[in-house]
Amino acid sequence: MSVRCLQLLGEPAQALAEADALLAEVQEGGGWSGCYDGANNLYHALTAMGDARAGAVLAAAHQALVLEADRVAAYVPRDEYMRSQIATREICAAWAAA
Repeated sequence: MSVRCLQLLGEPAQALAEADALLAEVQEGGGWSGCYDGANNLYHALTAMGDARAGAVLAAAHQALVLEADRVAAYVPRDEYMRSQIATREICAAWAAA
């Protein structure tokens, strides 16, 4: 079950254990590799639980989003891409507020 689902279900200990495992897997794999949606979900869960790692996860989500927007810029204008999905809008709003 996802970290965000566990957090929303009121299972913070299990959510944090899953977050630890996910972050270890991401580190072993060399980063989020453009998976900004997964990083965004983890950011929201960690923020809701008051976990200090949320800021670093948000930075990773934003970096992955920017890289993806740059990759598709020949087909979709960057600003349009950054507003194209719920996750992209959430990341941009959280980044602007940080």
